[in-house]
Amino acid sequence: MILQLMASIAYKIMTSYKDQAKDNSAEDLTPLYDVGIIDMPFGKHKGKTIKVIAEEDVEYLEWVAETIKDGIGADAREFIEQNPNVIPPPGKYVLGFGKHKGSSLEDLEYEGKEGYIEWLAENGAGIPGRKAKEYLGLNG
Repeated sequence: MILQLMASIAYKIMTSYKDQAKDNSAEDLTPLYDVGIIDMPFGKHKGKTIKVIAEEDVEYLEWVAETIKDGIGADAREFIEQNPNVIPPPGKYVLGFGKHKGSSLEDLEYEGKEGYIEWLAENGAGIPGRKAKEYLGLNG
């Protein structure tokens, strides 16, 4: 709880610092703190840091970043911006459900299951559907 309060204060200071630096035409700003140390306040990863969640369940972190506007959602987006390699490219996306659980989109294509990727792109909701569309080069 104290760590979250300190991170929140640091975030406000950093935001103020960035605004002030923009006024002074500063080009390269170094974050004043690492958002990866912020704890998830709810859900199946409650109490884990953003960094640990990124290592264990990056899809959940993406979901938080895309779904929650403020607070932890903003922190998750900031972490992803600071660590762009944490989100794998669409072909490396590993399905976490169904009969192809544990397979990447690249694996499915290699195994001749492009039809499933197309189905997922058309019918899949949320991150799996978006990743399939990105992998196939579709807008959506």
